[in-house]
Amino acid sequence: MTLIAIGAAASTAAKGAPNLDVLIEVSAPRGFAMRSPAAIAIPDGTRFHGAVCRRSRSPAPNRLRVERLGADGNVQVSASQSLSGLTVTQRHCATYDVVTPWKVTASDRFRICATRDAAPCMGRDAP
Repeated sequence: MTLIAIGAAASTAAKGAPNLDVLIEVSAPRGFAMRSPAAIAIPDGTRFHGAVCRRSRSPAPNRLRVERLGADGNVQVSASQSLSGLTVTQRHCATYDVVTPWKVTASDRFRICATRDAAPCMGRDAP
């Protein structure tokens, strides 16, 4: 698992919305990497955006899951969506956008994982 701190001053997302300053843990199956994860403020909540990139011919993940973690590290709520576009024959990236109704505070922590099933992210190997 990789920890990434996203800073509001570090970058600005599409349409001028700033990235939120939150801690995001990321993980992907062996042979894949998570790139540029961001939490972006939108009027009705938060949009999580980034990319999953192929680094080998391993079977591709087909789900993207975002988990909001409590102070104890347990999952409070999660959102997921299907992930497509990672063909076996090419090394490339597939982008994702997961829109949630969650209003984010600076003390919030999140975990994003690319998976081959609907199971929680916890315990998955980092790339």
